[in-house]
Amino acid sequence: MMTRGGKKDGKEDQEGGASSSVDPGSTAESKTEGKLEELAGLGKMLVRAQATEDEQTKKASSIQECHWRSMQQQLSQIQQQVSMLREERRLRRQGKEGLRNRQVEAALIQAEEERTARKKLLEQEERLAKELDLINCETQREEKKKEAHHGASAAGGAGETAAGRAHGPEGQRGGRKI
Repeated sequence: MMTRGGKKDGKEDQEGGASSSVDPGSTAESKTEGKLEELAGLGKMLVRAQATEDEQTKKASSIQECHWRSMQQQLSQIQQQVSMLREERRLRRQGKEGLRNRQVEAALIQAEEERTARKKLLEQEERLAKELDLINCETQREEKKKEAHHGASAAGGAGETAAGRAHGPEGQRGGRKI
């Protein structure tokens, strides 16, 4: 008689044990080894089954992802069509006057953008002109300092012409006066 754990009742084991000449210690070891081999086989089967299940799950999820993307794309297309139909219906209600108003509005927006761009360019041009003027002033100051230094070291400015003194360094170069 078999019990729940797969063990035999002691009575049957004793009856069968009388006829066999195998050592009881070695049968226990062989049973243990058999159980271990059986467990190892079951473990391998479980690992293979899990790998197969994982692979099937992976395939199913990739299929679902493709379906999801397709549905999102279809939804986007439907939303665009609905938007276009609504706009078309609105324009029909407004008639040609509405279309003209939208065209005028678009032209006004474009003109405003161009005006803003021109204004920015003018501001940038003014800023650059100011920077150039500052650079010219700085350059003139440095040249005047150099001339004053050279004039003092050359015994009072020998070799300098009256026209050069009258016009200053910017008159000689034709530079821009500030």
